[in-house]
Amino acid sequence: MERVLHVLPAKRIAGLLGDREFTLKKWFKFLNKAKVAPCIRLKANTKVSGMPVWALFKGIPVGEVRWWYRPLMVYGVPLRVCDVRDGHGHVLYVATLEHSPHAREAYSRRWSVESLFKFWKGSGFDLEETHLTHPDRLSTLLALVPLTCV
Repeated sequence: MERVLHVLPAKRIAGLLGDREFTLKKWFKFLNKAKVAPCIRLKANTKVSGMPVWALFKGIPVGEVRWWYRPLMVYGVPLRVCDVRDGHGHVLYVATLEHSPHAREAYSRRWSVESLFKFWKGSGFDLEETHLTHPDRLSTLLALVPLTCV
C-alpha cells in the first residue's frame, strides 16, 4: 500500500474495500495515518469499543441495515459500524469512516465480486483445479468462464 500511495495520493482514493482478512490493528492504524478511508468487513467476534461487534447488533431482522449511532473504536481507530442481514440470514459487519448508504453500496458491489469468485472456485467450475499457469491459456479460460456464467 505504501508503494501505491507513492503513485496515487490518498486524497484521490475514495476508499479501500476489504474482507475480514484485512482486520489487523496495524493495518487500520496505517490507513488512518495515511488518510485512506476503510470500508472493511469485520469478523463477528471483532472487539469494537471493548465488546464483540455481534453483540451490538443482536436480533437484526432479515433485509435490515443498521448503523451504530456513533463512531466506535475499531482496532484503535474511530469508525462507523454497519450491520446488514441478507435474505439468506448471513450477517455482514462493516467498518467505515462515514455513515452513509454510499459505503454500504460500495461494499455490496465488492461482495458481488467475492460471490462471483466463490462461484468460479466451486459450483462445477473449480478453476483452481485446472492448475493452469501459461498466460495465454489462463487468459482464454478467464474469457470463457464469464460467458459460461451468463
